[in-house]
Amino acid sequence: IFKTVGGRFIIICLIIVIMWFYYYSTIAANSFWLDQYKLIEFSREILEGKFRLVGMRTSRLNFNFPMIHYLLTPLIAISASPLVLYVSAAVAYILGIIIMSWTLLKIRPFCEFLIFVSLSLTHVWSLYYSSFPWPPNYIPLFVSLFFICFFQYLKNPLNIWFFHGASVFLNIAFQLHTMSVVLIIGFILALIILGKLPLYRHWFLQIGIQLTLVSPWIVFQIFFIDW
Repeated sequence: IFKTVGGRFIIICLIIVIMWFYYYSTIAANSFWLDQYKLIEFSREILEGKFRLVGMRTSRLNFNFPMIHYLLTPLIAISASPLVLYVSAAVAYILGIIIMSWTLLKIRPFCEFLIFVSLSLTHVWSLYYSSFPWPPNYIPLFVSLFFICFFQYLKNPLNIWFFHGASVFLNIAFQLHTMSVVLIIGFILALIILGKLPLYRHWFLQIGIQLTLVSPWIVFQIFFIDW
């Protein structure tokens, strides 16, 4: 069954279904915290035309980026049920692992693909953090998309849109949690070491894109925050 495309597709679908049911069954074990309530309320405000400049406050009382609320707005438009957010966290994580694993499948045997998927989806911290909605819990999906774009750009530097795509996905991951800055540093160093830096005009274009994506937070810090 491993040797046919149809058999592999069936196995991948079974993995997705089994893990989805597992993650879904863990929802009852999680509490509905104030953070989850704010995720819904802040995203609902965007639907009402009250565009947010910042997100929730951290434990250190500084403001997060608002990206998570804009990402969740389509889900809140469909349903404001907390159950939808809990399911979305699990789905986002599973998709991230499958996307990352698909690149492995192209260059390694299918059995290695299964090992990677199984270990990634059943790791204890994966099971915990993917079972409730919290901004960093959506990071794996965007990091996987970043790596896909990054690897494609390394294979074909002339397709510059993969560079821009990788940079945008990194920005989203950074806004979900600033710990993702280590990926930004690694991305830049990898481009320098591998000699894959794009032309200067693309650097300036990407700087403009990055500033645009974080502009709500910058505007709030400059004009609205009471220092």
